[in-house]
Amino acid sequence: MSKELTEQWQNGTLKEGVYWCEITESPYVEQVHLPCCEDIVVEVLAPVPSYDEYNEFMQKMHKLEKQLSSISEQLKEANDIIKKYRRFEVEQ
Repeated sequence: MSKELTEQWQNGTLKEGVYWCEITESPYVEQVHLPCCEDIVVEVLAPVPSYDEYNEFMQKMHKLEKQLSSISEQLKEANDIIKKYRRFEVEQ
Protein backbone atom coordinates (compact mmCIF):
# COMPACT_ATOMS: atom_id res chain seq x y z
CA MET A 1 0.00 0.00 0.00
CA SER A 2 2.79 2.44 0.84
CA LYS A 3 4.22 2.20 -2.69
CA GLU A 4 0.86 3.18 -4.21
CA LEU A 5 0.35 6.01 -1.72
CA THR A 6 3.85 7.34 -2.27
CA GLU A 7 3.34 7.25 -6.05
CA GLN A 8 0.00 9.07 -5.71
CA TRP A 9 1.65 11.69 -3.50
CA GLN A 10 4.51 12.15 -5.98
CA ASN A 11 2.03 12.44 -8.87
CA GLY A 12 -0.11 14.96 -6.98
CA THR A 13 -3.17 12.68 -6.97
CA LEU A 14 -3.16 11.70 -3.28
CA LYS A 15 -6.34 12.68 -1.45
CA GLU A 16 -5.77 15.44 1.11
CA GLY A 17 -5.62 14.14 4.66
CA VAL A 18 -3.48 12.90 7.52
CA TYR A 19 -1.06 10.09 6.75
CA TRP A 20 1.62 8.10 8.53
CA CYS A 21 4.83 9.14 6.79
CA GLU A 22 8.53 8.52 6.94
CA ILE A 23 10.13 11.94 7.13
CA THR A 24 13.64 13.29 6.68
CA GLU A 25 13.90 14.96 10.09
CA SER A 26 13.15 11.94 12.27
CA PRO A 27 14.00 8.25 12.48
CA TYR A 28 10.37 7.69 13.52
CA VAL A 29 7.15 7.51 11.56
CA GLU A 30 5.10 10.68 11.98
CA GLN A 31 1.57 11.84 11.23
CA VAL A 32 1.66 14.43 8.47
CA HIS A 33 -1.21 16.40 6.95
CA LEU A 34 -0.71 16.27 3.22
CA PRO A 35 -0.33 18.25 1.00
CA CYS A 36 1.29 20.43 3.70
CA CYS A 37 4.88 19.67 4.78
CA GLU A 38 5.63 17.79 1.57
CA ASP A 39 9.26 18.91 1.64
CA ILE A 40 10.03 16.68 4.65
CA VAL A 41 8.16 13.55 3.49
CA VAL A 42 10.24 10.62 2.24
CA GLU A 43 7.48 8.00 1.95
CA VAL A 44 3.72 7.91 2.56
CA LEU A 45 2.98 4.73 4.52
CA ALA A 46 -0.75 4.68 5.35
CA PRO A 47 -3.71 6.94 6.01
CA VAL A 48 -4.43 7.76 9.65
CA PRO A 49 -7.92 6.37 10.36
CA SER A 50 -10.72 8.62 11.52
CA TYR A 51 -12.15 8.08 14.99
CA ASP A 52 -15.14 6.21 13.51
CA GLU A 53 -12.85 4.00 11.39
CA TYR A 54 -10.71 3.31 14.45
CA ASN A 55 -13.76 2.31 16.53
CA GLU A 56 -15.04 0.06 13.74
CA PHE A 57 -11.62 -1.60 13.53
CA MET A 58 -11.50 -2.10 17.31
CA GLN A 59 -15.00 -3.68 17.31
CA LYS A 60 -13.99 -6.06 14.53
CA MET A 61 -10.78 -6.93 16.36
CA HIS A 62 -12.69 -7.61 19.60
CA LYS A 63 -15.12 -9.89 17.72
CA LEU A 64 -12.21 -11.78 16.12
CA GLU A 65 -10.48 -12.16 19.50
CA LYS A 66 -13.66 -13.76 20.91
CA GLN A 67 -13.88 -16.10 17.91
CA LEU A 68 -10.21 -17.03 18.29
CA SER A 69 -10.69 -17.74 21.99
CA SER A 70 -13.68 -19.98 21.22
CA ILE A 71 -11.78 -21.85 18.51
CA SER A 72 -8.79 -22.27 20.84
CA GLU A 73 -11.04 -23.78 23.51
CA GLN A 74 -12.61 -26.15 20.97
CA LEU A 75 -9.17 -27.18 19.75
CA LYS A 76 -8.04 -27.89 23.32
CA GLU A 77 -11.15 -30.02 23.91
CA ALA A 78 -10.52 -31.92 20.66
CA ASN A 79 -6.89 -32.53 21.67
CA ASP A 80 -8.02 -33.84 25.08
CA ILE A 81 -10.44 -36.25 23.37
CA ILE A 82 -7.71 -37.46 20.99
CA LYS A 83 -5.30 -38.05 23.91
CA LYS A 84 -7.96 -40.05 25.82
CA TYR A 85 -8.74 -42.10 22.70
CA ARG A 86 -5.06 -42.85 22.08
CA ARG A 87 -4.60 -43.97 25.70
CA PHE A 88 -7.68 -46.17 25.36
CA GLU A 89 -6.26 -47.71 22.16
CA VAL A 90 -2.93 -48.49 23.83
CA GLU A 91 -4.66 -50.13 26.78
CA GLN A 92 -6.70 -52.39 24.49
